[in-house]
Amino acid sequence: MKSRDAARWVAGFALVDLLFLRWVYLHFGHWGFWDWDYQLTLLEAARLAVVEHGELPLWNPYLGGGTTLAGHTLNHTWSPSFLVVLLFGTLGGTKLCIAIYLAIAQWGVFRLARGYGLAHQGAAFAALIFSLGGVYAQRLAHGQFEWIAIAWVPFVIHALDRARESAAGGESAPANLHPTPNTLARQLPMGGGDSDWSDDCNGGDDDCDGRLDEFVPGVGEYCEAARPGTECIGAGDTVCAEGQLICDIDAIIEAPPETCNGLDDDCDGSTDEDLQGEACNIGVGECRAGGVMLCQEGQQVCSAEPGRPAPEVCNTRDDDCDGETDEGLDCDAPPVPGLQFAGVRTNLTEREVLAGGFRECYRDLYSDTLDQRGMLNGCLRANVLVACREVGADTFEAAAMGLRQNVFEVIPCEPNTENVHNGVNWYLSPNCSFGFGPSDEGLNRRSCDTGAGRDRLCWHTSDNGGYRCGLERGLNRSGLWERIVYHR
Repeated sequence: MKSRDAARWVAGFALVDLLFLRWVYLHFGHWGFWDWDYQLTLLEAARLAVVEHGELPLWNPYLGGGTTLAGHTLNHTWSPSFLVVLLFGTLGGTKLCIAIYLAIAQWGVFRLARGYGLAHQGAAFAALIFSLGGVYAQRLAHGQFEWIAIAWVPFVIHALDRARESAAGGESAPANLHPTPNTLARQLPMGGGDSDWSDDCNGGDDDCDGRLDEFVPGVGEYCEAARPGTECIGAGDTVCAEGQLICDIDAIIEAPPETCNGLDDDCDGSTDEDLQGEACNIGVGECRAGGVMLCQEGQQVCSAEPGRPAPEVCNTRDDDCDGETDEGLDCDAPPVPGLQFAGVRTNLTEREVLAGGFRECYRDLYSDTLDQRGMLNGCLRANVLVACREVGADTFEAAAMGLRQNVFEVIPCEPNTENVHNGVNWYLSPNCSFGFGPSDEGLNRRSCDTGAGRDRLCWHTSDNGGYRCGLERGLNRSGLWERIVYHR
């Protein structure tokens, strides 16, 4: 039995003993009835002889005018328990001896029963029956302490069994050695003669008693072995299985650390557990995303999912995620010939826009939540025109144009932040608003621009749709006004 199991069973026995003897120790300064006073008298006489007079406890001058002590049949002077009396006094040492000998009795029967093949639970039950049974308890209650010596009997039997096992392996093993309970009912082989009292672990009936592999030497002993197919070292009890002595592992005492390989390296019943850890990135350019390393199906993988590539535009970014910026584009080229104007127009018609080379790339209603991704991914050409109008109208209430990288430049959502381009003050804040106002007048952004004048446009970028088209305000959730973006 490994040390941890032994400690667990010892602790269990100690708890039971504490409950069993609680009244003995709750009244530690008192003794019991019947023979307690007589036994304590003998022990006290011996203790005084040693402690106060410095002599061997051979004579008791306190009883009947003097009587022998060394030759008294109830004298414990030559027992190991007398050392406890010398250390803790006559009454205290006697009570401590009761607990000590209970523990000795329990452990002796437990080991003896395990040697006979009983499981741990059965061996523990046998130990409690022996040590706390009525006869033993009655003798202690009556003060007949000579009975505590039976605590050594299981160890004597166990020693005789081990001697028998050792002798059974030789050629001249006597046939009259003490048999174990498993062999009491055995008969000698037909024809008489000597016989071994044990089997070898070989799947056969070596001792000719009709049973296979019973009472095999070594079974039940503590063992350590590698768990098959792993690098873990386990501990358990030796068992005989299929004709072989093997270690029945019930606890792992040494194991390598877990690694990401689809195996249970540390033999705890789980595979590749608790291996999430280091930060990682995947993808390049605008597709780059961050995550952490995970173990999946025995492989280390990054939890991040890269973004999708988009067509390359003039914005000094790697939109198509190929490791290059603005490649294949002439970002310094002048605007394409066609419709050109600066500042904000309040009388522009759709016919002029289309005739000027622009094509629609985004449209929705003020009642919709602005699809920023759809607008930015749909309007990719160099020139962009942003406008708003009442549904069905040909003339826009407000319209402005500029280069895409300037129109869609992201700025903070602050009241007076400026992004002036082509005579227009543009703003785009992903969690705030998108729109424009005149460049010669300041913005009054409280999410959307609330400044006075017809030459202003503002769309919420988070929710609520709306908000403003020229002089018309409060258009949140209005299905009568529309937002349109063109590119060229």
